[in-house]
Amino acid sequence: LRKGRGDAAFRAGNFRTAYEHYTVAIEAEPSAHLFANRCQAYLKAGKPQLALDDARRATELAPDWAKGWYRLGVALGRLQRHAEAVGALETACEHEPGNTEAAKALQVARRDTE
Repeated sequence: LRKGRGDAAFRAGNFRTAYEHYTVAIEAEPSAHLFANRCQAYLKAGKPQLALDDARRATELAPDWAKGWYRLGVALGRLQRHAEAVGALETACEHEPGNTEAAKALQVARRDTE
């Protein structure tokens, strides 16, 4: 229920409301998907450090899930930690080779390390 409300708030651009709903959902039943969703809401709300914390939790809970690594790479990039972002995005691409979003983000992160 709270995840659905978080998703609806996110789609409406209400990122603070979204991460608040995801927080309640995480407290009830933590999952990599919920941490990744809240990570994205934090990124959109301009809270990259909180996003980074959630992305790390997502990768801990689901180490083979490309989206968690992608979110981690994006959060690291927002924090200007480009070399670390490259590593996370490479892992995302290894787990899901056809993920064009992760591949594009990896190109940007590599460029930003130069």
